[in-house]
Amino acid sequence: MIWFKEFSNPWKPDSHFIMCEKIILLITILVQTYLAPFIDSFVPSYDINFGDAFIMVGFICDLYFALDILLTFHISYYNQGELISETKTIAIHYLKTSFIPDVISLLSLIGYMSEGSKDFILLSLLRLHQLPALASRIEDYFQFSRQFGSFFQLIKLVVFVLIVAHFISCIQYIIIKDDLASSWLSLANVDTGTTFDRYVASLYWSIATMATVGFGDIYPTNTKERLTTICVMIVSSIVFGYILSSIGSLLMEMSNYSNESRYFTFVYYNFVERK
Repeated sequence: MIWFKEFSNPWKPDSHFIMCEKIILLITILVQTYLAPFIDSFVPSYDINFGDAFIMVGFICDLYFALDILLTFHISYYNQGELISETKTIAIHYLKTSFIPDVISLLSLIGYMSEGSKDFILLSLLRLHQLPALASRIEDYFQFSRQFGSFFQLIKLVVFVLIVAHFISCIQYIIIKDDLASSWLSLANVDTGTTFDRYVASLYWSIATMATVGFGDIYPTNTKERLTTICVMIVSSIVFGYILSSIGSLLMEMSNYSNESRYFTFVYYNFVERK
């Protein structure tokens, strides 16, 4: 029964089991971050068969998050370098921190079970606050090298850009979906196309606007769309500036690491030759 006693004790936050669970949690949050706005904006209007598959996946992700809430009551935590393993203290700590937003985010299950309440699905986006902490924990757990750590930071920036572009495309579609025939989607000849065609056109427009390249093949056709585009360009200029600055810093760090490696290699061979 020793194994049962070990299993019944609170798990360490850096144990293999918990880290595997947190990696899966990170993936489910990313999936929900994509599904929630997509289902709420694109799926309700048409293509219900395509939407059913997405709803099923989103529902499973919500169930997994409910399991994670239960597991969190059984996971110890560090407080100023000290490992806290007392069950009651762990529960009180979780209740005082992120328990309430986590439980509220589970109300998104209502949206999956009732077609008339699909706006509830957006509550799953409350879990986004966990992404930075989860990514940091995974990075610390695997102890990436300096060079791969920079590459991991670059991946996080790409994911951030895609999330922002996805949100913008969904918001833009919500604004125009009541009158597609006279919207910018008609310029792309997808106003009567499939859900996938409309989403790709919306994502294409949001990324082109964020990158400030704007090819001119899709543009706002009325005041409502122009006001939306103005807001998107203001937000995008801030996001794009931040991304460029961060990428520049990462590339400089990777270059410095490469130069340092060459220098130490040169010093080593010099030392060996003198020997």
